[in-house]
Amino acid sequence: MAPQLKYYGLIDSNGRPNFKVVGLKKEVFSDLFHFFITKSWFQFISILFLIYITANLIFGCFYFLLGGIDHAEKFLDYFFFSIQTMGTIGYGYMYPNTDNIITNFVVSVETYVGILFTAFVTGLFYSKFSLPTSNVMYTKKMVVNLDNDVLKLKFKISNKRNSNIINADLKVSMLKLVINPDGTRLKKIFDMKLLRHEIPTFVLTFTAEHVIDEFSPFYGETHQSLLEKEALVSIIITGVDEVTSQTIHSKYYYAFDDIMWNAKFADVIFKDEFGQSYLDYRNFDKIIQ
Repeated sequence: MAPQLKYYGLIDSNGRPNFKVVGLKKEVFSDLFHFFITKSWFQFISILFLIYITANLIFGCFYFLLGGIDHAEKFLDYFFFSIQTMGTIGYGYMYPNTDNIITNFVVSVETYVGILFTAFVTGLFYSKFSLPTSNVMYTKKMVVNLDNDVLKLKFKISNKRNSNIINADLKVSMLKLVINPDGTRLKKIFDMKLLRHEIPTFVLTFTAEHVIDEFSPFYGETHQSLLEKEALVSIIITGVDEVTSQTIHSKYYYAFDDIMWNAKFADVIFKDEFGQSYLDYRNFDKIIQ
């Protein structure tokens, strides 16, 4: 089951927009490819099925009004004749009368539309199937604790696939509200340096650590100040999937209330009685205070 999304004002925890756009004209047809690719599989198939049925209903109406289809009597006959024509099936029982030029012209147009539709859907399915994806898991919370007398912010990530992500690179930044001396309010992005941001082969889990010092955007902040500044921490991971050799990326967002102070993560890697190491995801989000 997919994890429940959290909503942080303008975005959700996956970084998708969570706001209503006013004053901008939607241009679906000018960006049709992106419209289909960004839909879920259920939405994608449902929309294409709806277009398919609608097109056949329209052509079925043309045949019903024009006539000229032998052995077709009721509207359903004309509708299913349209389906046979668009799919170039041609069972042979229903066929256009050669004396009706207009009906034959409509059949020709539908055949051409069917060829274009098949090519269009084939391209969309291939593009959607071949779209590079990642399967990175993030802890639900970040923790702040003293580690060898150094104050650190930490979060964990895990590659849920059996294959490696080569040269995984983490980029962490904070987005928070800044009020200028003239009273204007704007969101600014501050880079957060990690002790290690590159993972040569990302296959298990990794704990990212950020030192909270005078160069950190967390320096001098409290839970209340982060609340007032609507702080968000952005995580972006890029790397190369070793199976497909494609560049993949993953992103996640933490809000101020996702930070646990004076806490640490529980261990997730153990050894069984035979000395075999194993990863226990039941402890992945477990926090010790």
